[in-house]
Amino acid sequence: MNLFQIIDTPRLRLRSLLSEDASDYHALESDVEVKEFLNGPTKRDAEYYRAQIAKQGDLLATTLAVCLKDTGQFIGRCGFTDANEDIGWEFNIVLAKKFWGKGYAEEIAKALIPTAFQLLACSMIHAVVEVKNARSIKLCEALGMTAGRELPRYQGHARVYTISKAVIGMPQGIAQSRFGIPTSCST
Repeated sequence: MNLFQIIDTPRLRLRSLLSEDASDYHALESDVEVKEFLNGPTKRDAEYYRAQIAKQGDLLATTLAVCLKDTGQFIGRCGFTDANEDIGWEFNIVLAKKFWGKGYAEEIAKALIPTAFQLLACSMIHAVVEVKNARSIKLCEALGMTAGRELPRYQGHARVYTISKAVIGMPQGIAQSRFGIPTSCST
């Protein structure tokens, strides 16, 4: 079961993955440009993703589909991983290329991060960004994340960006933040 059920922003709906998302999810993960800084395109087929979504595997426990609110069209994925104990909760946003440059990533992050602070019971959220990934670095800076140490990642080097609950002005147990984006969340 996904920890995050539905998060609505002005233009997007972040929701649990459904089996009908498998083909779009596979296309996203297979796109060379989309996966340039994320270890390259997948070698898995759409059936692999269909099976993972159907069983809601542990790796998908904090992964959401990103859909356009007005049409329901799948445009990407977002969520959190805790795969690296040395880093902690890491957020990620992966959008299909035709949806880049429209402000969607910032809209997602501004809704997702405060919600994650509540649901994941953590005080810090991280983004591990390939040092050549200018778009993601710009997003982290726009969010007020602090650049930290570098580490090897995939075939390159990445920098860890961090934001704390205190930095976004979010007292314990309160979902409002300095981000000021109207959101609603159902769990």
